[in-house]
Amino acid sequence: MRAKAISARGPRGGPYHPRWAPTGALRMPRALPCLIGAAVAAICFSSPRAARAQEMDPAAADDPVTMDDLQQATEPYGDWLDTPEYGRVWRPDQQVVGDDFEPYLTNGRWISADEGWAFESAWVWGWATFHYGRWLYDARTSRWLWCPDLAWSPAWVQWRTSADTVAWVPLAPRAVTVDPRLYAPLWIAVEARSFLRPDLSRYRIAASSRILAGRSAPPSLPPRSGPPAPLHRGPPRTTIAASRPGAPPRTKPAKPPAAH
Repeated sequence: MRAKAISARGPRGGPYHPRWAPTGALRMPRALPCLIGAAVAAICFSSPRAARAQEMDPAAADDPVTMDDLQQATEPYGDWLDTPEYGRVWRPDQQVVGDDFEPYLTNGRWISADEGWAFESAWVWGWATFHYGRWLYDARTSRWLWCPDLAWSPAWVQWRTSADTVAWVPLAPRAVTVDPRLYAPLWIAVEARSFLRPDLSRYRIAASSRILAGRSAPPSLPPRSGPPAPLHRGPPRTTIAASRPGAPPRTKPAKPPAAH
């Protein structure tokens, strides 16, 4: 939406100045230009592109997020590839994310939200890659690839929880069949008392066989609608609260667009 210019005119169409106001006429309040500027800014920054330019999550804007939004948000930080196996995917630049990058672990933290546990990334493009689409591990290149999608979730991961351990792994895209033996080593596990730490890589532990019991590969789940399924909800808040003093902070990520 493009905001129209708002201005007041003085005599002969020139710029308005208070001294030109006739005696007894109302003068423009000094705060009015500020109010007008704030209103125009609110209109201009309500679009996904404007939000992206301000490093905000376009999901908080009124317009639905599009594939074009996702591509523009990620393009400066990696390469878009057309692959015969997975279609169009995005591969983050190792100079940006590091050689040891793992989605839902590197440069981010878990926060509690009404929709479940949401991954809060420190990267400006994290609103896209950790809430839309899914990550896939390519064994041939030993690199993580992101497959875009317009379905929103607080985090596209599968969870495993025990009394003192929390583990998760990125969910594969719906159309991709994964090898359970390949995904077993990709599970990320931490002690429950370390789950809310911002530097999770330092507290990672080996996922026990008890945690990995059952299907080790992430299932191909359809986009959720309505309340989050248990696989998306993550560990109970009581488990996390019992493992550390004080209740975990309850925050809420940007709401998804109404159309998703």
